[in-house]
Amino acid sequence: MAEPTAIYVDPRAILRREFDKLFGEKPTRWPSRPALGPQDTLVRLSEYDVFANKDLPIGPEHAYVEIYDPRTGRTYIVRGGPNARSFPEAAAKLAQGRLSLIGAVKPQTISEDGPGMDAKQRKPIAQAVLKGRPADQVVKQAERFVVRALASPPSYRPTQNSNSVAFGAYQDLTGVRPRSAWNWGQGRRLPTRPSQIPPIYAGSFY
Repeated sequence: MAEPTAIYVDPRAILRREFDKLFGEKPTRWPSRPALGPQDTLVRLSEYDVFANKDLPIGPEHAYVEIYDPRTGRTYIVRGGPNARSFPEAAAKLAQGRLSLIGAVKPQTISEDGPGMDAKQRKPIAQAVLKGRPADQVVKQAERFVVRALASPPSYRPTQNSNSVAFGAYQDLTGVRPRSAWNWGQGRRLPTRPSQIPPIYAGSFY
């Protein structure tokens, strides 16, 4: 009698299927850019897996904001993170009580979330078209938000992190605060009052 053939069931596939049942299947890429006039600005809130785990649908996600200028074709990144450049440095500062949340607005070409990242890991959360709002004004508003929110750097922790900066900046620019299943710290309101300048068009992927 032939030996029975072992059937391997990948638990990651089961976990992904059940996750999609609960939260819906997550889009993995942005659609084409909407039509933009020269005085419009496209603002996108994106995320990627902190540990670059493409096989599992769960895990901490890092979010950041993209500001696209249709006049120049340039993109600017709004992001936050710890005041440490490596895990050992972050662990040491955490133990000393000196791990803080910092942020910046930079051209995409020099941002930590710029072209060096694997585009396949990036996932869309929400986007908005700011009609009649030139990108240079939007970038300045984002810079003001980062300064106001992080002037006295708050502590960096799981509930107050880069996602707090990204979701706060997106809300400040668009008047909308989306939700995403695995962005820890997204609900943390940094100590600043958002600028209520809602877009004419806004779309969320959740």
